[in-house]
Amino acid sequence: EFNQSDLSASVQFMQNHLNDVETKRRPVDWIVVNYQVCDVQYGGRITDDWDRRLFNTYGKSWLTQVCLNPDFEFHPGYMIPANKPNYPGTEIDHFRKYIETLPLIDDPEIFGLHSNAD
Repeated sequence: EFNQSDLSASVQFMQNHLNDVETKRRPVDWIVVNYQVCDVQYGGRITDDWDRRLFNTYGKSWLTQVCLNPDFEFHPGYMIPANKPNYPGTEIDHFRKYIETLPLIDDPEIFGLHSNAD
């Protein structure tokens, strides 16, 4: 079971890593980020090999440089609402406003599953 301490440890690692690469003027090492988040922080709680494989697949998909591109979308209509015309800036209220526009029930395709998985 994942909990707040897992999230806090991952956030702390990301802050430290980003500060370190910024200081050294190096790009983010996404292999290290994936390993630390998927195998160390959360992976220790995953006991099933197939679950670990799935979790690492999500990590390789979402913990990448591509997610930082301004036009990135997780799935059509599921964007990161930062610095967009309807959601200027990065204030928490802009994110909340965007989240309220999302459907209450997500399509399975958003998670990479076939539409029959619903």
